[in-house]
Amino acid sequence: MTDPIKFSVRTLSERYGLSMQRVDAILRLQGLEEHWRKEKKQLQTGFLDGMEEILGVVDQQKSKADRHVSIQGAAELGEDTSMADAQMDGERSNRARERYQRLFWEPIAEGQDPAVLGALQRARHDELEKHRQVAEAKAAKADVPPIIHNEHVVERLGRPTLRFIDVGRLYVDVNDRIRRIKESERRSRLRARRRERKVQAIRRVVQTRASSKSEATSTAA
Repeated sequence: MTDPIKFSVRTLSERYGLSMQRVDAILRLQGLEEHWRKEKKQLQTGFLDGMEEILGVVDQQKSKADRHVSIQGAAELGEDTSMADAQMDGERSNRARERYQRLFWEPIAEGQDPAVLGALQRARHDELEKHRQVAEAKAAKADVPPIIHNEHVVERLGRPTLRFIDVGRLYVDVNDRIRRIKESERRSRLRARRRERKVQAIRRVVQTRASSKSEATSTAA
């Protein structure tokens, strides 16, 4: 950040064996950190300090570790780094890295709630409410009892106590129940059509016999 021309994105990428996209993201975070320091905002470094303490990271060890990581990263990420660098060739005119000093979002003022979080919570609540209404409509269509939790305890002398719990439709597959109802209605319609065809066939036979008898009677006369 102190010398954007000397320590360019490509230079840092080659030195530490990282892709240019990752270096770009790190520089953006450093720009945000500098901006917060200028505004006298407290940085949340508890996670960083805790991880460094757990991992045993100290300043004296960083020089050797950085060289090892650089060699290993260049060997392991050579192809990925070269491909990422090829995509970033058109970004050399970055005007002394001014874009890393900008903020692409605004921090929330003290005492105010984030608008996006509230919108997400409302959307989640609306989704759950819609799901509940759809489930109740399906249950009403399937004619299943509501979900209840009634307990009935049976106690007898010399026998263990029995507890019966009525949970209603808790373990009823409403979709399967609706499918069975539709299948039953379809079979009922098919049976009704078959009965209707039989009745019509019997009527045609009766009419044919009646017409045959009338013709025979007229011929005999």
